[in-house]
Amino acid sequence: MALEITDQRYGSFSKTLPDMILLILAKEYPLTVGQITKILKGEFKAKVSYQAVRKSLFALAKRKILAESENKFSVSKEYLKEQKRLLDQFFANYFTAENKEKLPLYSKKREEYTTYTFETLLQVDKFWGELVLDWAYNLKKEDDKRFVFNGPHCWYVLGHLGAEYDFLNLLKANGVTCYYLVEGKTLLDKWSKDFYQTNGAVYKINEKKNPHILRTAMGVFGDNIIQFDYPEDIFRQMEKFYSSTKSFSSLEINKIAEILKKKTSIKFIFSKNQVVADKLKEEIIAKCKN
Repeated sequence: MALEITDQRYGSFSKTLPDMILLILAKEYPLTVGQITKILKGEFKAKVSYQAVRKSLFALAKRKILAESENKFSVSKEYLKEQKRLLDQFFANYFTAENKEKLPLYSKKREEYTTYTFETLLQVDKFWGELVLDWAYNLKKEDDKRFVFNGPHCWYVLGHLGAEYDFLNLLKANGVTCYYLVEGKTLLDKWSKDFYQTNGAVYKINEKKNPHILRTAMGVFGDNIIQFDYPEDIFRQMEKFYSSTKSFSSLEINKIAEILKKKTSIKFIFSKNQVVADKLKEEIIAKCKN
């Protein structure tokens, strides 16, 4: 029977010996078998043998959860990245999208898609990024490594500056080329262009006059198409914020924070269609290069 420990310092649920080993290595690493055994017996009062700890450590290393070097163990960074992506997905699905409503799951039928309902634009941005990064992390050598965006403004850099920086550089690290076709032509849009280009993206401000105001943000990658429409009231506030900012000294950053955190109902649509996705990619990339 596996050793189980309940320690209120780390939550009330029971933890197995491998769980406790990971908790120890989260605080200090790399450690030997003896050092981990000593902490288990001392700090956690666990009745566990050296041999049991050694067996668990090598089992975790075999599963590539742990990395071993010179008889010392630490948690694999690749394992941590996978857990980070999984936890973000849990939070997106179980917390930020509790009002989620799903249509039939994709089954290779063109008309089927999935919708999610979010309460704020910040929640949408977080979920959007997680979907794209999950695709990027699982790319094969022969896959199409292009991500394209089309929308009215790239406010993501104002809402999640650090996260957007990481997003662009993680895509670049995985061989992805990003294309952004943006309708906004204001001072902040031009500033955003510098940010995205500095971080490796192809960024084009659409100068052609369009009789229809674009209220949809769309991303296309692989055979995936993701998009959402801005609620009318939020879109009006967003346009006012961008058009009224004539200089950085007049920038009211609290205004954009209020807009991005404002409670509303935003339908996020996720679909898969290789033919449509390829066509959209070619059209948007062609406009980016003109």
